[in-house]
Amino acid sequence: EHLLRAIQLAPNDPEAYLNLGNLYLQKKEFDNAITLFSHSLKISPTWSSAYSGRGAAYSSNGEYDKALSDLSEAIRINPKSAAYFVERAKVYIKKGDYTRAITDTTLAIRMDSTLPNAYENRGIAYLNLGNYAKAKKDFSDAIALKPSAQLLDNRGLTHINLKQYSDALKDLEESIKLDASYDLPYYRLGYVYQETGKKPEAIASYEKFLTLSENDKLSATAKAALERLKTTVK
Repeated sequence: EHLLRAIQLAPNDPEAYLNLGNLYLQKKEFDNAITLFSHSLKISPTWSSAYSGRGAAYSSNGEYDKALSDLSEAIRINPKSAAYFVERAKVYIKKGDYTRAITDTTLAIRMDSTLPNAYENRGIAYLNLGNYAKAKKDFSDAIALKPSAQLLDNRGLTHINLKQYSDALKDLEESIKLDASYDLPYYRLGYVYQETGKKPEAIASYEKFLTLSENDKLSATAKAALERLKTTVK
């Protein structure tokens, strides 16, 4: 309410539109966020923060080419912002362009080696390229800076790909401790228990995943695994 009031009091203040745009971005009202960032840019056409904000909103809205255009303009205006490179890398990851994502996150890390999301997103890119050793290193560096359930799950997935099941188990259990409502670790635990012959634990993990997940594809896979497991458990 006070942000709307700020716009009413100063309709030519680009920061007022930017702040409200950021609020809508946080609330996942992406169309409203885009409109407000655009208003900010009409008043101040070279404001990199507004381009970055609108780029993030476009990305969340699935408009990846527009997102890349805005984020590239933000970088052109302010090439020393590591955060802009990370944000653009996230779009490249969504588009499946992992090589460019690695380039952007590496540049970001050179500028600021304390950004956990730079290591995280580079790790995601390496993971998707099958470079598990580098992915594991990046996830570990991100966890050292700021542990999260998502990071531990990603490193757990990396361990799974390396067939390091005991390490995967530790990471996935720690992920659940940090956020018991996060669905993916339960799915991965189901797989680890299945691969290591612990069928009752695998069943329990898949069932827990299904109570939490809204991912139709993974839910279908979990249901199929459950059916197979239940036919072999006495």
